[in-house]
Amino acid sequence: MGKPWLWLLLLLLLLDTPLEARHGTCTGGDAVEKIKTMVVLRVLNVAEKPSVARAVSEILSRGSMRTREGRSVYNKIFEFEYSIGNQRCFMSVTSVTGHLMELDFEERYKKWHSCDPADLYEAPVRKFVPQDKLPLRRTLEEEARRCQWLILWLDCDREGENIAFEVLEICRSTNPRLSIWRARFSALIDRFHLFSSSPFCNA
Repeated sequence: MGKPWLWLLLLLLLLDTPLEARHGTCTGGDAVEKIKTMVVLRVLNVAEKPSVARAVSEILSRGSMRTREGRSVYNKIFEFEYSIGNQRCFMSVTSVTGHLMELDFEERYKKWHSCDPADLYEAPVRKFVPQDKLPLRRTLEEEARRCQWLILWLDCDREGENIAFEVLEICRSTNPRLSIWRARFSALIDRFHLFSSSPFCNA
């Protein structure tokens, strides 16, 4: 049946649609454009550090964003309205602070004399969010739960890609329906605008 919220929106749209559109004198393309202008998507944007989140918000909102606190005192959330193409969006922009996750051996391999050092080459490791990053995880989970899109503003290098997948894993754990996009940029300047994003992962 598709997304339930979209069917509800179509019903609400019909109640607010001019009579000529209801009776077929409005083209299908016009109806689609009207839907796009009325639907407001909630978009979560995640940057690699707080300064990038602020810069992205200031540029895209032209300095008119609102600021609120996240679970981490160091990572604010900036909010503003924006349009990507003809799609109206409510943007929430926040950040992480480098890597969200760490890798470590299981407990039985951690002590100096608990195993033969050669065993560590094949010992299993676990991936987890350390205690000091738990507030960031909670922010991402809470924000992702009420959004339809996730745009990743991580650096365009190997480390940035790694962190992007950490963010993706956490956000998808609480909202598997998220559409995922990757913002590709080399500098943040006043002339920069987000007209479209390159698909990063949309599964």
